[in-house]
Amino acid sequence: MDEPVRDPGEARAQPQGPELRVRRAGHQGQERAARRLQPRPQEGARAHPRRQARLENALEECSKGRPFFGGDAVGIIDIALGCQVGWMRASAALSGISIFDPAKTPLLMAWAERFTALDAARASMPEFDRLLAYAKMRQAESDAANAATN
Repeated sequence: MDEPVRDPGEARAQPQGPELRVRRAGHQGQERAARRLQPRPQEGARAHPRRQARLENALEECSKGRPFFGGDAVGIIDIALGCQVGWMRASAALSGISIFDPAKTPLLMAWAERFTALDAARASMPEFDRLLAYAKMRQAESDAANAATN
């Protein structure tokens, strides 16, 4: 199996939002990241193409043309990834970067639609509007915290 695709800065990844910290130059410890380091929508932003391709290939290899990662029935991988679909969509609405792209990841997009259409998934997943409202609230809190420290 190939090595995982990583961004150059991924090894030093930190939490996002108001919890995001950076190392102080020449000092011990950490401090709140500057506002410019906080995640924000960017002009021309896009999902990492190699990661999208890897997800698409994983679904294709695991499913062998069937509806879910494990085949005809929902399995643990479907559940683990399916729990994140709502958050991925809310994140895409805020940042403009979507993992689910009908042109680049048609299998993954179709899988997400199939998974979220399941009765069990609909019953247990929060509504998109509620997730988006929560994400916007957290972003506003992060903005306020950053404004207070900058």
